[in-house]
Amino acid sequence: MCKETLPLPGGCCSAVVEEALKKAVKTSLQDLCKALNGDQKTEPSPLFRIQAVLDDIKMDFKPAMGSLKDLLQMVCRDMTMTLTVVPRLDEHLVTVKGQRDLVEKNRKLAEGDIAGANAIIIPDEKDIKRKKSFFDEISKDDDCCIKYVKDVLRGFNNCAVRLGERLKFWNSSYQPIVSQDKDTFIRRYKKTERSLTIVGQDIQRYKEVQREIQDEEAKVVIDFIETDFTPLKNALTDHCVQWQKDRKSTRLN
Repeated sequence: MCKETLPLPGGCCSAVVEEALKKAVKTSLQDLCKALNGDQKTEPSPLFRIQAVLDDIKMDFKPAMGSLKDLLQMVCRDMTMTLTVVPRLDEHLVTVKGQRDLVEKNRKLAEGDIAGANAIIIPDEKDIKRKKSFFDEISKDDDCCIKYVKDVLRGFNNCAVRLGERLKFWNSSYQPIVSQDKDTFIRRYKKTERSLTIVGQDIQRYKEVQREIQDEEAKVVIDFIETDFTPLKNALTDHCVQWQKDRKSTRLN
């Protein structure tokens, strides 16, 4: 004769709790999406601040965009990971009752009350019908979870593309200032016969580039990220000043 799986108590209450948890996760993810992407009534506001920096000769963001994406993914994951510590009420009641019955059964056995001990039935785990955990059920739910996580990452990717285009502009405009080896160039420069007028024009050209850099916008807000280009501007300005000093040294020599 086959055993029937045992129904768990508290099923209705568990369903109510599950719906409440779904609503909580959905609302939290919706609020995050709204903060990152805005909606029909509001524009996104800056939530993160990063810097554009010069790392040796490479222009990049600090922290890197990859790190920021990892952070957003972790935030989305944590919104559902909290569900792993919330048990279903019916399963919790069965577990607590089983533990209490086991203690009582062992007590009766110790006292020699065999009949009383045998009267306490401890259900086998495989005979208990269990549902998926709240985490397994909700984290894979497209309507309350997955689609909003996708919206968060889509918003980030759009922002990252636009910031990448901004950094591409800086690279195309000013990369030669930092990528060219100054010592090698100046050695060759000294070997060529250049008039003071030509040297003065070269120095003036770097002064103009320096002014262009200083005139570039220092802070740029794209969607939910505010980027401070001041460190990059300062580093590029230092390179311009160094190029001017190197040119002046050739004129003095």
